[in-house]
Amino acid sequence: MLTKQQKLFYRRRMIFIIGDRTVEEIPKNELQKVQQIGKLIGSPIMDHSRPLKPIDLYTFTYEDYMDLIDEGYSVKAIINALGISNYRWMKWRLENVPKEEKSECHK
Repeated sequence: MLTKQQKLFYRRRMIFIIGDRTVEEIPKNELQKVQQIGKLIGSPIMDHSRPLKPIDLYTFTYEDYMDLIDEGYSVKAIINALGISNYRWMKWRLENVPKEEKSECHK
């Protein structure tokens, strides 16, 4: 387990490597270093480092879902935050995923 000071050191190192570049601009070997540091200082997924609070299914949108996925949350964490069954989740996805996304999934 790293101390707060060690985590701060590694975070600064990570920021130094990334600089003001986008992920696409970072060479593969540097990106791997950043990913290694990320694993070293915390969980690779948001579920563990910042658990989701309960989410209201009736106001939850597809855009909300995509935002959470982009932030690094797993589908399992989202389902748990919604407090629904896997069956209800499948039904929600069928009702809320845009048609063009559905057709791309079946290619």
